[in-house]
Amino acid sequence: MAFQTHVNRYQAPGIPGTFASNNPSYSAVGGENQYVACENGVLIGRFGWTDANGRIANAGGAAPLGFILHSDLKGIMYDIRDRASMAVPAGRPVTLMQMGDFWAVTGTAATVGQKVFAKLADGTLVTGNAGATVDGAIETKFHVATAGAAGETIKITTGGL
Repeated sequence: MAFQTHVNRYQAPGIPGTFASNNPSYSAVGGENQYVACENGVLIGRFGWTDANGRIANAGGAAPLGFILHSDLKGIMYDIRDRASMAVPAGRPVTLMQMGDFWAVTGTAATVGQKVFAKLADGTLVTGNAGATVDGAIETKFHVATAGAAGETIKITTGGL
């Protein structure tokens, strides 16, 4: 087991890919074993698309199917020396959320009310104004609920502010 090398001054506000409230939410509805991670696996707390084989990937070319939820302990650590994992291995079930309030890491500075954009290459989040063109990203149904600097954990929502 790794020796502690860092102490945070403040507790983390939330874990990316988890619910940020008890407000109504819903996931993408699929058939039996339809939503499973692609051959490269996927990362929790990012957006997901269906690939050519109908499996979930962290990259796509159009609007994402949903936000990948950290549920049922799907992130797996392969080595006891690993510190943590947000990876869902190939073939494991993936829950894609289409509505609700979630914790996520922003790739850009975020202010309340901005729209959330999904980067097409890796499913990470960036923010911008509604209707804006963000290079390499597509606008989602989500918007920023709490402000934060690039790299910080924020709340995103499809509900009202």
